[in-house]
Amino acid sequence: MRAKPMAYSWVVCTLLFFAWLSPNLGLSQQSRQDQERWQASVEALANQEYKEAETMLHAWTQDFPLDEKAWFNLAVAFERQKKHKEAMDAFEKVLQIKADFPGIYRYLGLMALRQGMHEAATRHFKQAVEQEPHRFEPWFYLGSLYLESRQMDSCEWALQKALAINKGTPSVWLEMARLKRRTGNMQAAARMLAQARSNAPAYLTELGHYFLEVNRLDSALVCFEKAFKQDPESPLHQLNYVAVLLQTGRHQEAEPLLDSLEQMPEYRLLAQLNRSAMCLAKSEAEKAKKTLAKILEKQPEHPAAWLNLGLAYEQTFDLDSACICWQKAYRLAAPKAEQYLKTRCDLP
Repeated sequence: MRAKPMAYSWVVCTLLFFAWLSPNLGLSQQSRQDQERWQASVEALANQEYKEAETMLHAWTQDFPLDEKAWFNLAVAFERQKKHKEAMDAFEKVLQIKADFPGIYRYLGLMALRQGMHEAATRHFKQAVEQEPHRFEPWFYLGSLYLESRQMDSCEWALQKALAINKGTPSVWLEMARLKRRTGNMQAAARMLAQARSNAPAYLTELGHYFLEVNRLDSALVCFEKAFKQDPESPLHQLNYVAVLLQTGRHQEAEPLLDSLEQMPEYRLLAQLNRSAMCLAKSEAEKAKKTLAKILEKQPEHPAAWLNLGLAYEQTFDLDSACICWQKAYRLAAPKAEQYLKTRCDLP
């Protein structure tokens, strides 16, 4: 498991340049009351009174529906309240009114990313690098998205563009390290990690994965444990830590974390898969079968679940059933399935 490579918070702060914005009205048309209304909304944003700002800006956009700056500020108010869908809708309204609004595609990309809409985010960041070719963030996020979709050449191209703009940003070196690790170039990954060196959880997580790849399990455990202790509420750091705890046989420490992760719908399946691996390691085959049945009830085509189910049947000396499970896992392209079929089932 690994932590997501994309950290948004430091970029989203660039949204807040609203203080210089002024309403899109000619001075001759602006009443003192309108000026005061606008100033009050700007001050509410500056004072982090986002709900009040939302109320005032919503009223303003009703009166002046073509004021792109007001729609932008409303989007910021939504974003700061984590209303990402509403924020995206408001940013799209800005785009409709003024297609060349500064940074609009970058903001749309960030909102799409926040909602897990990776195809839309990729599209917006492609437009962002055309609108702002000398800005670092769009290239970085585009590279990260290409990495997630395994477009390795495009990923390196975009990240190299980001590095050309700002070589001092650890997050880009970290993505480059992840790219090199995924393509099997571990020497290059080590060089990139040296450039990204920090004590941040994201760095420790990637370093942990690097150590796993080069079979340094104890070092990986140290890294994942440090990342987890820095951010113990992060489900992804919990998953990383659990995985390496299981590999080192520290089942008692892993179990409460698995209990916690199973309460989260987004991470339940991964937690159950890890729990099945723990049960197998402890030779608790029947418990493993029950856990794997829950996974396959939700996802009947899950390759790793079929692989582990085969191992559970093997532990209960039901090799025929084990081979049937491994055949299913093989058809679903599960790693090691072919190996088990050849060495344990006498299949060609």
